[in-house]
Amino acid sequence: DALCLLDAEARILFTGDTLYPAPLYAHVGGADFDAYRQSMARLATLADRVDLLATGHNEPVRGGNRLVEVHEAFEAVAAGAPPDGEQDGVRRHDFGWFSLLTAAP
Repeated sequence: DALCLLDAEARILFTGDTLYPAPLYAHVGGADFDAYRQSMARLATLADRVDLLATGHNEPVRGGNRLVEVHEAFEAVAAGAPPDGEQDGVRRHDFGWFSLLTAAP
């Protein structure tokens, strides 16, 4: 579970554990890939209202367009994009500044 907060006046989205520049965990016990995917679809609608993503991990990320990039990555994985690697039942899908980790079927 995660919480995102939008400071509309400052154009900052505080993303918590939802989004950060590193592997995004959509594979751990209790994770729901489809719910995560739906959350990213909703957040992508904020792209033109955000200049900075204040992430819960690592460094902040500039540009609301990054929300769209992550949403598109979830859509690509859902559509069957092949993983870039797999180890111990976890698939890694690389997308430049972040990756998605998903459970192997």
